[in-house]
Amino acid sequence: MIGDASATTQPKAGHIANQEAKVCADALARIFAGGQPDPAPVTNSACYSTITRTQASWLTAVFQYDPVAKVMTPVADSSAASVGWKTDHFEDMNEWFGALMADTFA
Repeated sequence: MIGDASATTQPKAGHIANQEAKVCADALARIFAGGQPDPAPVTNSACYSTITRTQASWLTAVFQYDPVAKVMTPVADSSAASVGWKTDHFEDMNEWFGALMADTFA
């Protein structure tokens, strides 16, 4: 099961949903080709927060499936966050959103 309905350690976010869909599509492509799904797929999360009309902050993290625990776990030292908020982050947010929507609905 993927998406918000799944019990996951990942954030409930559109970016993660996009990543989960790619993991699912990759698994299906591998199976249809006679192979096996990736035993430890990786996803990443990005989140921007609008602070003012022209400034935003961000954070990011990477997750990898742990076959022993059977759960996506944060990759050590993969999390990062902006220090404060800036106009540059707001502009980056708009670019990120445009790319995410183009990728999701391509």
